[in-house]
Amino acid sequence: WKGGMVGVFGYGGGVIPRFTELKDENKKPLFPEAAEFHTLRVQPPAGMHYSSNLLRKLCNVWTENGGSGLIAFHGQSGDIMFQGIKTANVQPAFDAFNEMGFDLGGAGPTLRTSMSCVGAARCEMSCYYEPKALRTVINNNLDDMHRPSLPYKFKFKFSGCPNDCVNPIQRSDMATIGTWCDNIRVNE
Repeated sequence: WKGGMVGVFGYGGGVIPRFTELKDENKKPLFPEAAEFHTLRVQPPAGMHYSSNLLRKLCNVWTENGGSGLIAFHGQSGDIMFQGIKTANVQPAFDAFNEMGFDLGGAGPTLRTSMSCVGAARCEMSCYYEPKALRTVINNNLDDMHRPSLPYKFKFKFSGCPNDCVNPIQRSDMATIGTWCDNIRVNE
């Protein structure tokens, strides 16, 4: 694969371009369906909660707009990785995801998509409201995610307690980890 310039209007990041370098003697791709196989990095909801209905809609949007149907959830990037789309279909697919309320994550030398643990919605160990902290930081720095301006990537991560479920200590540049700030309480 080789990179290149593929994007959506107004954004400098969020799309990972991939073009094949495997060509025959006539300079035509050996595997035409993989000649362009770009990836859209889409920001997940804070806490990464999905309903089955929302997952169906995401899958439908992906395939109806020229996507390959291949999706990877929440790797190290934290993004939903929609893998395999041609250049001409990138903007329509992004527009459809954006109409659903989703936005592109960071790719390149930029603020990367940040992550939070599931937090108080599912865990009794939570010491603060992680999804709100995540959304506050991202919303206040969104321009740095969409228009790369940093010399290198930068990532925030939010864990609600010292169990450190999303590994911010190991996998982020700015870790926020909840700690208990009161006397120990025991309910006997």
